[in-house]
Amino acid sequence: MNLYLKNIEQNTEENLWLEAETLFEKQGTFKKTTKISKTLWNIILFDERQFEVEVLLRSNKPKFTCECDKFYESGNCKHIVASLIHIKEEISSQELAREKAKAKENLRKAREAKYNVKSILDKAHPEELKRFVRAYANMENSFSLALKGHFANKMDLENNDQKYKQLLDAAVKPKNFKHLNLSTTEKKDFYRLVDSLSSQAEDCLTLKQYRECKYILMHVIDKIFYVRKNYNHNPKRLESKELIILKFFSELLEAKMPPELKSEIYQDVLELINRSYFVPADINLIQSSVKGIDFKAEDVEAFVDKLVPTINDKNETNFNYLASCLYFYPKNKQVLDIILSEIKLDKLIATLQHLHKLNQLPLLILILEGLKKNKVESKAINILACKVYFTGNMVKKGLPYLKSMISTDKDTSLAIGMVNFIEEETREDYIEELNKIFKDTQQYELLKYYKNTSQLEKIAEELKGGSELSLLWEYDDLLLDLGEEVLYELYVSTSKAHLNNYIGAAGRDAILTSMNRLNSLGLKKMRRNLQDEIKSEFSHRKIIADISKL
Repeated sequence: MNLYLKNIEQNTEENLWLEAETLFEKQGTFKKTTKISKTLWNIILFDERQFEVEVLLRSNKPKFTCECDKFYESGNCKHIVASLIHIKEEISSQELAREKAKAKENLRKAREAKYNVKSILDKAHPEELKRFVRAYANMENSFSLALKGHFANKMDLENNDQKYKQLLDAAVKPKNFKHLNLSTTEKKDFYRLVDSLSSQAEDCLTLKQYRECKYILMHVIDKIFYVRKNYNHNPKRLESKELIILKFFSELLEAKMPPELKSEIYQDVLELINRSYFVPADINLIQSSVKGIDFKAEDVEAFVDKLVPTINDKNETNFNYLASCLYFYPKNKQVLDIILSEIKLDKLIATLQHLHKLNQLPLLILILEGLKKNKVESKAINILACKVYFTGNMVKKGLPYLKSMISTDKDTSLAIGMVNFIEEETREDYIEELNKIFKDTQQYELLKYYKNTSQLEKIAEELKGGSELSLLWEYDDLLLDLGEEVLYELYVSTSKAHLNNYIGAAGRDAILTSMNRLNSLGLKKMRRNLQDEIKSEFSHRKIIADISKL
């Protein structure tokens, strides 16, 4: 700083200094300050009126001018001194700012000079760094997984699909007697890997790398389902990861991509649902993401050619697989017709019963219409159709199936039971149609007992202690309204009385029919209890060997 500025107070008369200091401290004195060059300053200030001051700072003898009369009289004034104080403050502020910046820079350099990861990466030889990474990845599995996960979609291999499968399999090993639970480290590694792959899937969507995105998402979804079913760890955290992945999955299907790729994605979804660790409730979750897939005719034929044998050849019905096919093709009549006409009836019925348990009524109605169009009929379909249409308050559509029970299945008693699925108030509206359906039977009178507790109790009392099982078979679905315990006691007492009166085939066949009746009513536990009662009471009879085969 200029020496004159440093000693400005000593170089100024006391009275003039006090006037200048007062002016300097006054609010709004300095209107404009301009540094024209390194040594020349121009200042506009206000003191009752506006004045312009110029200051030239050269060595220790500055030059200055002011517009006021005082300056012209004495060669100095309070405006000049106030301006010098102002310039001194400005220069001091600038010097302080420079010192702070220099200190900050020195600190930055000092930090950079420290021994940390950044300084190592900046100075390490690339080959030496590679050798270290390779050796450490071999020793530390968590680091190896993080490394592979980070660079997964940046490495183009011959089989990119298997690349992600191998990566996730390395993170979560198959469950067996040696590996029953995930360790804390394995859980952390898995979640970090899922987060890394989720981020890469999002990048693939942005870059329109749809096939790579498909590979990532399908394998991550598959592994999440596997972990949840086999390890049952932190379901809320798994669900949060799953929802993020399915969000990207939905965005993938909404993207404009070749039809064959969409067809591949659909096939992958079905294969996923076919896994043993897939939970039926997850069908709804997947279905919400899989939408808007259009198929060409040849794609449909190729898909069905593969689908039908897969289901028909299985020893046990895979509910998830077939149910998912029916889920995802409700608008494609061609596929629905082929599925309903070519899949074995027992497999189809078992799947429809499964869907009914899941309360998927709209889908079941669609399938029943397809079955009717293809003229696929069976007793089980008639029962299911009556339950679906009657509980869904679509009585008119269910009446043909009720009629078929009597005309084709010859099971009037079961048909009577189906009427109970019609709401009592609604039943009154269809009394004429019901009379026509049951006009040739002698059992329509049973209908009047529905919802009539006193009449049912009277029938139960008449059946107690009797041995006529055939009469109990006619009324059992009605008597169920009195409670399962009442029906069970009737079956026990009547069955025992029957076996005391009949031996051989007559006794055996009646008991077997009773057990089949209970099965048809969905009372399997009651059937097993009845079986145990008879085995205990009649252990010496040949009937025991026959019913043990059930």
